[in-house]
Amino acid sequence: MMPDVIPYAATKNERSILDDIEDIGHGELYDIEYSDQQPEKVVQVSQKILKLFRILKNIKRASKLVIHDGEPSILEYSTTTENGRRCLKRIKF
Repeated sequence: MMPDVIPYAATKNERSILDDIEDIGHGELYDIEYSDQQPEKVVQVSQKILKLFRILKNIKRASKLVIHDGEPSILEYSTTTENGRRCLKRIKF
């Protein structure tokens, strides 16, 4: 069953991330960086992809994205707690 899709104005960087996710299908993508660019093309994306892009806009860089059935499954990134300790956060989609 195909997930519900939403029209989204994607940047060149976002489209390259989409291509990588589609190419991998099942696996892991490493060192994902988000760069602010102007949207270039409207593409159809799932709710999970939309959530991924929103998170990447905030954190700018993630160390790993786990992909299952061509969709984001788990995103990992390094950050710092409010008390100044380094940590690894995971977001499940």
